[in-house]
Amino acid sequence: MERRRLHDLTVLAAAVMLGALFTANAWVGEDAHITMRTVDNFVNGSGLRWNIDERVQINTHPLWMLAVVPAYFVTREIPTTLTVIGVACSVGAFVVLARRLAPRSWTALGSVMLLFTASFSLLRYSTSGFENPLTFLLLGLYSTTVVRHDPERVPWGRLSLFAGLLTLNRLDTCLLVAPSLAVLVLSNLGAVRWKRVILGALPVALWAVFALLYFGFVTPNVAFAKLSTSFTRSQYLSAGAAYLSDLALSDPLGATVIILGALVTVSSLMPAARGDREARLVVGLGLGALTYVGYVVWIGGDFLSGRFLSAPILLSLVVCVARARAVYSGIASLAPGLRVACALGVLLLLATLRSAADVVVERADTTVLTRPAAHIYLEGGSWQQTSRARQFQRKGRDARARAKADGRRTAILSLVGIGGIEAGRDVILIDRFALTEPFLARLPAAKPDTLRPGHVVRAIPAGYLEARETGDASGMDPALAEYWEKLRLVTSGSLFDPERLRAIVGFHTGRYEHLLEASAPRTAR
Repeated sequence: MERRRLHDLTVLAAAVMLGALFTANAWVGEDAHITMRTVDNFVNGSGLRWNIDERVQINTHPLWMLAVVPAYFVTREIPTTLTVIGVACSVGAFVVLARRLAPRSWTALGSVMLLFTASFSLLRYSTSGFENPLTFLLLGLYSTTVVRHDPERVPWGRLSLFAGLLTLNRLDTCLLVAPSLAVLVLSNLGAVRWKRVILGALPVALWAVFALLYFGFVTPNVAFAKLSTSFTRSQYLSAGAAYLSDLALSDPLGATVIILGALVTVSSLMPAARGDREARLVVGLGLGALTYVGYVVWIGGDFLSGRFLSAPILLSLVVCVARARAVYSGIASLAPGLRVACALGVLLLLATLRSAADVVVERADTTVLTRPAAHIYLEGGSWQQTSRARQFQRKGRDARARAKADGRRTAILSLVGIGGIEAGRDVILIDRFALTEPFLARLPAAKPDTLRPGHVVRAIPAGYLEARETGDASGMDPALAEYWEKLRLVTSGSLFDPERLRAIVGFHTGRYEHLLEASAPRTAR
């Protein structure tokens, strides 16, 4: 009992220390403010809209957005609100992993503590304003439930709920949990409580129905904006390889944990095939981490170093700790010479990957940032802004003033996070990167030879600004005008208008794609 109490007190002390560390390193990225404009509009009665004239799902993290709403309703303030929620979730993730992954294990506690303090990816995105902290917490709850549950009684409801909430928090994180869920189902085919599984997944299903009816699309708009068909798969793979390689440079500990997790997963395949239950569960979790890493490379990575890889790093740590005893026993059974050879082999692999990373990143025609140039950060107990953040603020205010001076309500603005907040709720902003623009997001990239992950520039077709200002699309290319009018019906029409519902079906069945192919967009400016 004394050992357990001492362990719990140590976890508590470490949690307090981590909370202070996360707060000391707190920052809010420029892109995180994009979601906050939707939150602000919702709190002020305009609905889940980024521009108040249309319904567009501009983010991939519905649960994070909904979690922020009640806090913002009270505070009406952005950086502190996002930071408090982020720190609470990140500290919660640490406590869950430290107490549930290997109870009363000092080695497990030390490993989790080391990762949260020394991994650039986990420390940096413990705040930032993005959804990562809530992902850490939900992934910790899910993964520890997988490895610690009673083999005679699988908690299907909890597992499904944690997996569903994780997916709702960031839609593509379903890839992290799908392999382990498949392993559990296949291993317990006759004992699956399908009603509990379905009930746990209900939040995701409800959001999908809501998104389809409200926005017209389940897929977030940013997926259309970032994954432009103007680029070849080789361009995306090249950018993704550079993003993965950058991890070895910016976060060597995180890269090492992913590699060790992969090695543990591979080494567990044979025991899993022989019926080892623990090995099967570890393989499921390990395949989830590797699947997600492969997916990140497939989509071209991101422009923020380590952001998309922080979750697989955390899951890889769970894999390593859960299988640590078996791996240690296996290594201990080897001859001394083989042990030394294995250690040297791992070190050589890490050194080779580090050297290769330098070459890949240097040759890649893309940019990966350890932190965006425009952000807000905590210093000396108060929020400070980088010079770029102040510049984006001015651009947002200028866009508002320009629209007012011209007697218009539309304005063009790139990098619409901080600028979007400063422009105000009443200004309709045209985003050149199309993250918030359903029409532009479906047009080809303006510069198909240059892929900057996360930011694909679109040309603004002739007549589009007038169409947004007045609703008259006669100045646009006829095919584009027809496409825009159908899309506008979906995003701005009455929710249950039969014509709108037919248009939604038309977009999902490709009925209007020929209009884009037949058009020859003209750039307005």
